[in-house]
Amino acid sequence: MIGAASISKGVSQLRLSFFKSISLLSFLIAWDAAIFGPSLVQYISLDPGY
Repeated sequence: MIGAASISKGVSQLRLSFFKSISLLSFLIAWDAAIFGPSLVQYISLDPGY
């Protein structure tokens, strides 16, 4: 039971760090958009319509 508990704790910590990195990435994208304008956002989002 101790091994399963440590595994689930490690999985939750990994998931938390994953969400932190995703939120940090989205924050950096929004920060770049605020500074460099919408062209960088259009470049990052692979939408061929723009």
